[in-house]
Amino acid sequence: MARSDDEDRPKRSWREIDQMRSGARPRDEARPRGRWAEAQARRATAQYTKQLDALFSSGQGGARGEELAAAMREAHGGPDLATACRAYRDEVGVPDAPDLLGL
Repeated sequence: MARSDDEDRPKRSWREIDQMRSGARPRDEARPRGRWAEAQARRATAQYTKQLDALFSSGQGGARGEELAAAMREAHGGPDLATACRAYRDEVGVPDAPDLLGL
């Protein structure tokens, strides 16, 4: 026989029972709570988005970096190599590409 307090509660569906067993939580609980946590989550999202953009961009320095890298490759072995390397370093920074580092 069922007790009277069991009759007052709504019965759970099998889906709800399975979720409780597996430890699944509703989506809204996964969101950060509080201003500080939300700000930290936004900063983290911005940071990894920036890293992904850099990963899939057209190389270091974008299109201008590609132009300067091409100028360095063309000047290889000539008197203008030092000038091309300085121009690349000043605008883009130290190159990451091994072929440019070996020039």
